[in-house]
Amino acid sequence: MENCKEIKSYSKSDIVGIIASSICVVHCILTPFIVVLFPFIIKENYEALNYLFLVIGFISMILSVKSTKLNLVKYLLIYFWIQLCLSVILEEKSVIFSLLMYFSAFGLIVSHILNIKYCKH
Repeated sequence: MENCKEIKSYSKSDIVGIIASSICVVHCILTPFIVVLFPFIIKENYEALNYLFLVIGFISMILSVKSTKLNLVKYLLIYFWIQLCLSVILEEKSVIFSLLMYFSAFGLIVSHILNIKYCKH
C-alpha cells in the first residue's frame, strides 16, 4: 500500500482516539451514578469532561483523517465525531441524544480500528 509508512506514523492518533472514545463511553455510563451517589460533585463540572473528550477526539480524528487514504474511514471518522458533538450539545433535549452518544463513541472506536487494520494490509 502506498503511504503505509506515513500512516503508521500517525496510528498513534488512532490509539488515542480509541482510548478517548472508550473512556467517553465509560464516562457516559458512570455520570448518572456519580451524580446520584455523590451529589456534592457538581454535575456541570463532571459533564465538562464531555467537551474534553470532544477536543481529544477532534485532534485524533483530524490526524487520522489526514493519514489515511481510505475514503470510507475518513467519512466515518468525520461523521461519528460530528454526531457525537451534536449529541453532547443536545443531550438535555431528548434521551435519544444520550443514546446517540453511545452509538457515536462506538462508531469512532470501530472507525479508528478500521484505520489501523487498513494500514496493516
